[in-house]
Amino acid sequence: MTPKLALLISVSALTLLAGCGGSGPSDDLAAPRASDSPALTDESVAPSASPSKAQRPAKEDGAKGGESKKPKPKPTTAAPKPSASQPKPKPTTPKPTTPTTPKPKPTTPEPTPKPTTPPPVASGGGMTKVELKVLELTNAERAKAGCPALKANAKLARAAQKHSKDMAVNNYFSHTSQDGRSPWDRIKAEGYMDPGAENIAAGYPTAAAVVKGWMDSSGHRANILNCKLKALGVGEYKNYWTQNFGWT
Repeated sequence: MTPKLALLISVSALTLLAGCGGSGPSDDLAAPRASDSPALTDESVAPSASPSKAQRPAKEDGAKGGESKKPKPKPTTAAPKPSASQPKPKPTTPKPTTPTTPKPKPTTPEPTPKPTTPPPVASGGGMTKVELKVLELTNAERAKAGCPALKANAKLARAAQKHSKDMAVNNYFSHTSQDGRSPWDRIKAEGYMDPGAENIAAGYPTAAAVVKGWMDSSGHRANILNCKLKALGVGEYKNYWTQNFGWT
């Protein structure tokens, strides 16, 4: 689309055109002599009567002529019997252990994503970011000329937004709507009773580009730099742009 501009200003009654984790051995027998009958040990047959002195075998002298010493029995240690008073220990049966299963941690369901919606209208007179950018750039130009900044106005913005969309949808470019309404009619219909001027444009891709286009046109520039104007509403739809100015 070839960029187009148009303006409309209100000066009294006149209008002009305008453009976002083990036990021991036995000890009761003496050792026998070699000439005597073999002695019996108490381990085989016991004698029927006690033998006479002549029958008794002489005791062998020891190496020093004395009696042979009887070997002393080795002391034995018997295990102590358990006292009747001591209670017998009761067998203990280990308690069966039941394996514990860790409780599952509760899971938090993921939030359902909200449906996407078109970008919200930015605060500031009901205008989008790109429309507010036009207001910002317009005020920058006014500051250079010593004019006070224009304040955003929601009523002016609604009128501008509706007109830009109407032009884009119905493929026309004019200050006058196809139903015959003028800018003043559209602005007052939104409840703003003191309209001042209107700039329109088409084919500009950015806010910076459209403001530059308006500033390069004497009539549009005059509306932007009119220090008496105090309010502004901007509308953008598919590269159709509208500025509506107000006196209050």
